[in-house]
Amino acid sequence: MSVWFGHLIVYNFNLKIFNLNLFVLLLVFTTIISNSYFSSKEIYDYIITILNSFFWINLLFFINSIFSSIFIIEVLSTIIFLLIITSNYSTTFYYNTVDLSKGVYNQQVFPHNYLQSLLFYFWVSLLASLNLFLFITFLYLKVFSFDWFLIEHIFTYFTLVSSFWDTLSLVIPWFVFLSSIFIKCGLVPFFFWKPVFFKGLSMHMLYVYICYFYFYFFLFIIHLLTTYFSEIYYFYMFILVLKILVAVLFLLVILCESYYLKIFLAMSSILNSVLVFIGLTNLHHLEFLLIL
Repeated sequence: MSVWFGHLIVYNFNLKIFNLNLFVLLLVFTTIISNSYFSSKEIYDYIITILNSFFWINLLFFINSIFSSIFIIEVLSTIIFLLIITSNYSTTFYYNTVDLSKGVYNQQVFPHNYLQSLLFYFWVSLLASLNLFLFITFLYLKVFSFDWFLIEHIFTYFTLVSSFWDTLSLVIPWFVFLSSIFIKCGLVPFFFWKPVFFKGLSMHMLYVYICYFYFYFFLFIIHLLTTYFSEIYYFYMFILVLKILVAVLFLLVILCESYYLKIFLAMSSILNSVLVFIGLTNLHHLEFLLIL
């Protein structure tokens, strides 16, 4: 199939996601308006950026191609970066934009922490983007397609007719893909940037990021692994199990470091995501026992 065709597909699940996205957007939008002061153009840039993200998040669930999905993920990463800038330098969170004292500046967030969050997010997004493009390069050399449904069937055929070592060679691109996902989400063992990133943001921005962007990105990843990549995901389950074992080793350290409210929110999102992946591995073992 050509790279330039078959990028969009419409079915019941993404239509339900559209309705859910509309409901969550109205909820977030209502919260922002009730806490905003429309006294400068920055707040309008902030709201327009959130409304723009509604289109790209919906489009992410309608995509049927790896290449297009990665492109939309990069667009959403850029929107998050723009949203951080417009939210922190608007009058949404403080009245006086000149006074930089601790009491009024950006909900007690100093410029050092804010710039540190921006730099961490920029470099982590860049590293994850390079890994994602490296993944699609390796995968295309193996299956010669970017279509979700074709890749699933090609991989099944590949496991039947190829040798063990040829099948094992797909471990590298799959490991790169999972590592990129864990870096994007800030999951263990790649959670090093998330506490620093959360600490430099305002509470309003954390609310939008956790309840809107992170929620839908994580939902897309779960849907991707269990629906489009289910055969590859369960075939190389040992990679996820190894990552979960590392997560369990870091569990006590993460809990002991949650001494600050924003760091606690970061750790909470990390631990909840790990619990979801643990549930997916248990689901795989349950299906295996039912087959036996």
